[in-house]
Amino acid sequence: MKSDPRSAPSFAEGDPNLARKLSRLVETTFSEVYFFGGDDLRFEYANLAAVRNTGYSLDELRGLTPLDLKPEFDAQRFSSLLQTLERKTESHVRFETLHRRKDGSTYECEVLLQPLGEPQERRFAAIVRDVTDKKQAIRALEESESRFKSLFEKNHSVMLLIDPEDEGRIFDCNEAAVRFYGYPRERLCGMRIEEINILSPEEIKREMERAVKGKKTSFLFRHRLADGSVRDVEVYSGAIPVEGKRLLYSIVHDVT
Repeated sequence: MKSDPRSAPSFAEGDPNLARKLSRLVETTFSEVYFFGGDDLRFEYANLAAVRNTGYSLDELRGLTPLDLKPEFDAQRFSSLLQTLERKTESHVRFETLHRRKDGSTYECEVLLQPLGEPQERRFAAIVRDVTDKKQAIRALEESESRFKSLFEKNHSVMLLIDPEDEGRIFDCNEAAVRFYGYPRERLCGMRIEEINILSPEEIKREMERAVKGKKTSFLFRHRLADGSVRDVEVYSGAIPVEGKRLLYSIVHDVT
């Protein structure tokens, strides 16, 4: 029987210094962090990124609920998400949506939603990451190969081009990938993705096929770096024609 990770002891328990560091990390992270709950689901806490990205002050956010920020959601749809967590069907839910700022503008974001405490407390945490730039990059890649080439080389995001027809060999990579993985570019280009992705070759092949066919564009993997360390990564991937080949572009984001 699997234990519930929410009941596991925290490293911060009994260590006030570590607790302060964790609190500081939550407060200063670039991702928006919200705690909300109760019958009205109003925000109990929001970090500095939430204030910066939404344009609301802390006092204004305390008077709002998640639905005030999510124009694509109605009460019933959001309630069904929370019920999934309250029934312990899932330990968390992840989805993409739009967030609306105070000035009425919107931005694309990814939301990780999970419960806080016991189900009867009806309290939740939401971690929100702005993915507007990533989505724009993906759309640009799909629209134009020439635009892709410029965007590929200069982008700060880790990018790989993978040939699914050549045993998943890395056809090209950008400088951000060289810095992240720690291999020289001439070494990284030519490696098979199975030398980085710790999934089995069969699992990797299956996931590449799903990406090529457009059945799935977002993946959670574990990648091994040149120094032997392993990172949790989120990969956005899709097919694109390059130099007469149909390759997979992969935008890799470290979510360790």
